[in-house]
Amino acid sequence: MAKGELTTTPIRINSLRNKIIEGDIKIPPFQRNFVWKQEQVIELLDSIINDYPIGSVLLWETNEDLPSKRNIGGYNLPESKAEYPINYVLDGQQRITSIFGVFSVGLEYNDPDNAINVFEIYYDLTIEKFISKKDLNLTNKYLPLKLIFDNYNFNTHIQEHSFSQEETKEAVRLQSLFQDYDVPTVTIKKRTKVK
Repeated sequence: MAKGELTTTPIRINSLRNKIIEGDIKIPPFQRNFVWKQEQVIELLDSIINDYPIGSVLLWETNEDLPSKRNIGGYNLPESKAEYPINYVLDGQQRITSIFGVFSVGLEYNDPDNAINVFEIYYDLTIEKFISKKDLNLTNKYLPLKLIFDNYNFNTHIQEHSFSQEETKEAVRLQSLFQDYDVPTVTIKKRTKVK
């Protein structure tokens, strides 16, 4: 391999999500499939809201045209124009896929290997804990995490479900924590594969 350079940059969750949708960040063909269970995704979310480090994501920025997976974590991504360079995920695919899946809205989910969508996670404001869709208690107030970066529907959800002042404060606190969280990334640049 040609000698490369490393850059470290934090990236906000919303920017990470957008870069995946735009095709700027892709999963290379040599990466394994998404294998995390919902409990592992919830543990990652707990780490984020407690401001624990979740480890850095390693990306390879290259002009190499690798066949990449268009389907990330069961979500069919819109076709995007191949813009170069592309950032391929070398390490952190389970974390990136989890973050992308939990906070993405409006994308078709199609994963025959998972009977339930592992990314359908809610924050129960009554017990202040992340829960699966199957564990929703309809007497409690909950916030679908898919609304965290969708301000209009986030506010609509709060109004339609008559959140108390305390519940609203907790929902806004949670939204702020996710919107302000930086995912550390390390990018390898100017390195090419051996022919």
